Amino acid sequence: KPWCPNTYYHGYHPIDYYAVEDRFGDMATLQELVNKAHRLGLKVIQDQVANHVGSRHPWVADPPLDDWFHGTRVERSGATSAAALGWRYTLNKFQNSTLLSPHGNQLEVRNTLAGWFNDDLPDMNQEQPEVARYEIQNALWWVGITGIDGIRQDTIQYMPRSFIRELSNSLHQQYPKMWMVGEVFERDAAQTAFFIGGHVGWDGIDTKLDSVFDFAVWNASLLAFTNKLPMRAMRDQLKYDALYPDASKVTMLINSHDAPRFLSLEGASLEGALMHTAFTISVRGIPQLYYGEEVAMEGKEDPDNRRDFPGGFPGDPRSAFTAQGRTEKERRMFDWTRAWIRLRAEHSAIRNGRLIDLFYDNESYVFARQNRSETVIIGFNRMAQEKQIALPAGAIGLKDNSTVVGTLGSKETASIADGTVTLTLPPKTAAAYLVR
Repeated sequence: KPWCPNTYYHGYHPIDYYAVEDRFGDMATLQELVNKAHRLGLKVIQDQVANHVGSRHPWVADPPLDDWFHGTRVERSGATSAAALGWRYTLNKFQNSTLLSPHGNQLEVRNTLAGWFNDDLPDMNQEQPEVARYEIQNALWWVGITGIDGIRQDTIQYMPRSFIRELSNSLHQQYPKMWMVGEVFERDAAQTAFFIGGHVGWDGIDTKLDSVFDFAVWNASLLAFTNKLPMRAMRDQLKYDALYPDASKVTMLINSHDAPRFLSLEGASLEGALMHTAFTISVRGIPQLYYGEEVAMEGKEDPDNRRDFPGGFPGDPRSAFTAQGRTEKERRMFDWTRAWIRLRAEHSAIRNGRLIDLFYDNESYVFARQNRSETVIIGFNRMAQEKQIALPAGAIGLKDNSTVVGTLGSKETASIADGTVTLTLPPKTAAAYLVR
């Protein structure tokens, strides 16, 4: 397409499930990477693609079984593309909500599960037991051969839920600490909740999937911090946490490689990006950063949103990996992101405490993160001037004469009296307060 003249460049068109991309190195290089990461206390997650392969995969010309892919094949000599090879298939219409509904039209359901994304992505048939066995054994092999700690399963909702359950069970049985997050790219919490494990859907299946990406709250945050929705919209979206067996297990994302970067959105500002980052790190769930957001990179639709990070390669004019190589804007974003990560690391309430709404209106949102050992109050004010807010301290069990101390984004100290604490939120920023 004019906006994306190249394809296959991002690795989502596999041609060999047992090989390392040769431009990155070989298997020994990958094993060295994982081992060195582990010595640094880092874990490694591999992005896996079980839903489809690339049209250059040898299976396209010579499938192991006639029903290896969704669709049928008619032999044609000298052909190279999937279509030219004589594959007859339907293209996916992406009517994804049909998967959620017990009333779904079965023709639409079949299209969503069996339709090809495009001519270059032959769709694997996991309802064929040998295909399911192959892909499960392959996932286990990658864990065993490399020592990876987790898996991001691409486009997971386009595969049968029974297969997701079988894959999850096999990984957990062999590697009890293995963690898999599924990409269910939906802005509907009901859809993502349908695929996370820990509960049985209308079809009687528990996928046992450890986590899903929370695109619904991510989307609400993008819209709120670009002034397209009132701030209360984030609270309104979070109420759907009732659909999840355990909302703390969802994966929050600052951004995705499939979406424009924050600062390239209409209405975006650096202050909005700072608040969006603070929200993602402090709200319930597991935060995921996308490279470059921590230095305020810009980028519109794919592939512009996947620009090279400034630095890291010979000949680069500068390196944003170093403080000296960052612009003032990049430095501000980097230091802010690091400060919120440190705050999360230092306070268990942010990592595993309850989220309790305290105040929300069109311009502000304040919530508490609280566990048995501590309470942290997080406030957001997108107004151009400071805002004074009275919070019901009694609603989170705080007693009079306790003190609320600003620790990030604010240096304010306030006392609790008559079951209320009044905070003055600074303009266009987020702030964290510790209760003493």
